[in-house]
Amino acid sequence: MAAVQAGLPAQYARNTDPGVYEPECDFYGDDPAAPTGYPDTEAFLLGHPANCGEPAPPEEGAPALDAAVPEVAPTDQALPLAKDYVGMGGPKTCPLYTPSAFENPKLAAVAVTRTILDEIFLEPTDNQLNAYNRVILKGQVEVNKNRLKWAISVHFYLLFLMLTKLSPDILDRLDIFVLELEELFVPKPLFWEWAWLLSIPVTFFGLSATKTTNLKAIKQFLIGTLLFSLLPILVGMGLHFYDCYEFLTEGLSENVAVWQGYPYSVLWYAFFFVALQVHLYEIYFGNCLMQAWLPAAKKEA
Repeated sequence: MAAVQAGLPAQYARNTDPGVYEPECDFYGDDPAAPTGYPDTEAFLLGHPANCGEPAPPEEGAPALDAAVPEVAPTDQALPLAKDYVGMGGPKTCPLYTPSAFENPKLAAVAVTRTILDEIFLEPTDNQLNAYNRVILKGQVEVNKNRLKWAISVHFYLLFLMLTKLSPDILDRLDIFVLELEELFVPKPLFWEWAWLLSIPVTFFGLSATKTTNLKAIKQFLIGTLLFSLLPILVGMGLHFYDCYEFLTEGLSENVAVWQGYPYSVLWYAFFFVALQVHLYEIYFGNCLMQAWLPAAKKEA
């Protein structure tokens, strides 16, 4: 067993080989009468093993452990704080034992100009809030412009469907005969279908308003959409309502108009479903733009 004496008796050899397991009985040697386990820590520190843990005798000149410690009389200590706290409520202005000894004195209210740091870190001014609201408003206006353009683009897709429906009647009025179209037996158009075509020129007012921010153009677009887009659709829904209702309640009968085996009124209601949403979106987005541009127009006036 590798051990180091370190000035201790033989039975207190210290093991320095961590790779070898040695039982606790080896701490006291091979004496069968020796106690098992390690010695008590307090006994080991206070005395030698020979006196079985009795405290070691005190050294000469050392005070006894039981001797009373003499009390030291408190002395006043000078605190050189006057120079550090001049003008800040320190010792020259009020005693140290007062609650307000280390508080800043109240300064007179002085009008201080706002700096860039104040504008960044303090409460924003009315001008800053107005500038922020203008930026938010511009962003909303751009979003509504794009949405209005998308609604108008869908409007042109509906125009393609309507022109396809009206093409046989248009060719007949122009004395142009196309056998393939005549064999389709497309029903004659009603007056609301022709009136709906007038909504196409109205869309150009909306496109012009999105490009030039023109309040007058957006008002004309809203009025034209109500008269030539939404109103004809509502009239068409009223005219085809009875046939559609009869088909949904009684099924296909003699009173229900049929084209190519499909109920004619139901086909129109599929068109109405899309067209009605498109026109309502056009009115909504156009009204949002008008409300956003009204304050600016009043200021210019």
